[in-house]
Amino acid sequence: MNGDDARELSRLIAGLSDGTLTPKEASRVNAMLRADPVAQEGYLDHLALDAWLEWECGGIGAAALPAGRSSGTVFRIGDVFRRMSRPALAAAAVLLLVLGFAMGATAWAVTTRLGTHVPTVKLPLEHASFEDGMPPQPQGVPTQPGVWSGDFAEIVMEQRGIKPMGGEKMLRFLRSDSAVEPSGATTYVGDMFQVVELRPWRDALADGTAVVEFSAWFNCTRASAGADGGMVYQTCVWAFSGEAAALPKIWADHSREELAFGSGTARSDAASPGWQQVTARMIVPPDATLLVVELKVFPVNRGSAAGVIEFDGVYSDDASLLVRSDARLRSSLTKRKRR
Repeated sequence: MNGDDARELSRLIAGLSDGTLTPKEASRVNAMLRADPVAQEGYLDHLALDAWLEWECGGIGAAALPAGRSSGTVFRIGDVFRRMSRPALAAAAVLLLVLGFAMGATAWAVTTRLGTHVPTVKLPLEHASFEDGMPPQPQGVPTQPGVWSGDFAEIVMEQRGIKPMGGEKMLRFLRSDSAVEPSGATTYVGDMFQVVELRPWRDALADGTAVVEFSAWFNCTRASAGADGGMVYQTCVWAFSGEAAALPKIWADHSREELAFGSGTARSDAASPGWQQVTARMIVPPDATLLVVELKVFPVNRGSAAGVIEFDGVYSDDASLLVRSDARLRSSLTKRKRR
């Protein structure tokens, strides 16, 4: 990769983080990553920096995304640097210099950069493709691992012109409430959760260098994509220390007891409908005992009507939960709760 390509890739990856890529630019960065192993390593470096900044800053709300675009982080880079402490800013500047050198140097220089990558491992996410297993339960946040539970939803085959992303089945969001929702509640968000037990992986997560990625695909009918600004798709991942039985009360009380949090967001595009992948990233705190992953959909413009929303053909499919370790994070992370 020559100097011009390195600078172009750096600009495109920054746009990807901020959710500002055009479709043409997204195709360009995909082509560059497919063709060049050095570009792939540079992209992994950027993901590590994203996750580290998310940990340091505790999550900064992203600006509204244009239709059809997605962001795998919950902040904009400029906002992050404005809000960081001086020590954190200095550390990030050093890491940026390392990454900038790696992106612009020769293949030999890249191989000698700080830290080493460990191969990605897939964490157990049950019924991730919605092809088998028990139907999703409308019981809010689950109290045990291995089941999908949240708001009213169902598993369907191809319908209304939308084929599953993979296999023969997909998740369809039905309503923005659950069977445990208080009577008369007003809610406009459709959620589906799963708990993942981390205790079997405790030793592998002990050094604080694990970066988790939760991804899923979303789609909706043209009617939903074009109505009142369209739909917002989100993936979220939360880290907790404790038992899954306590989760419903934590959610009901909005008590913010999570150790860490990450999210990814995209908007439906009526002009170019289709499946969109959304990815949330987060560093896993060493003392986390469980993860909660969340699939979330809601309309851009919810209006002022009270009650719940019935979704007009909104779907998700092919979720995945991956974790990898990056030794570069070891010296910069400290155990803390999300601010």
